[in-house]
Amino acid sequence: MSLPHHSLRLRVAAAFSFFVILITGFLTYALLEMTEEDEERLIDQILAREMQHLIDQYRVNQGVTPPRSRNFYGYITQNEIERSALPEVIRDFKPGIHEVAEDGGKLHVLVADQAGARFYLAYDAGYHKKHMERFMVTGAVLFAGIILLSLLLGYYLAGVLIKPVTDLSRRVRTLEPGVADPVLAACYRDKEVVQLAQAFDTYNRRMAESIVREKTFTDGVGHELYVPLTSIRTSCELLLNEIGLSEKGRERLVRVMRAVDRMAELVDALLLMARERRTGEPESISIRSLVEQIAGRFDEKLGQKRVTIEIDIDQNERLTLDRKALDLVVSNLLRNALGHTHDGVIRVSCTGSQLIIADSGEGIEPADLPRIFERFYRGRNKGSAQDKRLGLGLAIVKRICDLNGWSIDVASVPRKGTTITLSFPDAPE
Repeated sequence: MSLPHHSLRLRVAAAFSFFVILITGFLTYALLEMTEEDEERLIDQILAREMQHLIDQYRVNQGVTPPRSRNFYGYITQNEIERSALPEVIRDFKPGIHEVAEDGGKLHVLVADQAGARFYLAYDAGYHKKHMERFMVTGAVLFAGIILLSLLLGYYLAGVLIKPVTDLSRRVRTLEPGVADPVLAACYRDKEVVQLAQAFDTYNRRMAESIVREKTFTDGVGHELYVPLTSIRTSCELLLNEIGLSEKGRERLVRVMRAVDRMAELVDALLLMARERRTGEPESISIRSLVEQIAGRFDEKLGQKRVTIEIDIDQNERLTLDRKALDLVVSNLLRNALGHTHDGVIRVSCTGSQLIIADSGEGIEPADLPRIFERFYRGRNKGSAQDKRLGLGLAIVKRICDLNGWSIDVASVPRKGTTITLSFPDAPE
């Protein structure tokens, strides 16, 4: 199961923005609460000061007139009858500070008993409420601006922070396999990035050493195998020229030579699979001539079956490809088709930059199709009893195609046959 990919830069920016928004939101809320409390305290102080001033005036002159304005007014009552004439909203208030909602606003009322009278001072805080609302709107706009700014700033800072990581990724991506230099750790100063670069340096160095060991091994194995095979084939050719050699002996020598050729082909294929990239150079190839040459190697097997190979390719059809790689691919595909076809036709055709090999054999079961290119995998239809192979043929084909940038498509119907299409996108005449 593959994990979803997320941008590290976005995650860092999101974390930065989250904490900025969290802190800013807390500070904004605290500021609003403190402002509201300060206004409440200020109103209470104004009422207390004005109440004391009114009481002092009343003591000097009982005919003093209480203050009257749009949002601040007062009353002086000396008995219950006078109090009954007060506005209903404050009529029943006892001495002390009271708050009451009125007409969508907030009314602060201070009541005091002094000098044989009851004093009322009312302050309409509607103005302060509107001021607070404007303050909250301004705060919301500023908060939204801070959110946007934190997102932009967070994204920018995250880019600055992870720039060494992206640079390291770029350098790693451009490294050639098997090349231990340049040393990545020397390019950075941040401790964490240096540690990561050192890990890549260590891995790259070990990979380079591994590739050198593998190349030495494959070159050595190839040489040690080719020498005896060449010796065997040469000896067989010399024996064929011996006078008095029986016909049966000649047939056996020919079989040995064919087995040697098959083994040399298998060594080529295995060495090619072991390499990281192709080694042959493209050349102009007559496709028909190459297929005829490969088909000739199977004359003995064709003689044992009621199978024919039909080559439907124009003599002038040419493609620019790696000859050795194409030889290995077509040879393995024909061998595989012949192993699964006991009576019928194997048809090879070429259209443009596509080579098609179609047989009328056993076909491939749908459940086996996704795995036919796996090494050592052999499906339900394992071919003839004489065709005992390890299941490497199609794996070799796939590896060679991948190295050369070719594509291979397989279509098959059980008990009706298989069609394999090789496409060469970069193989113009």
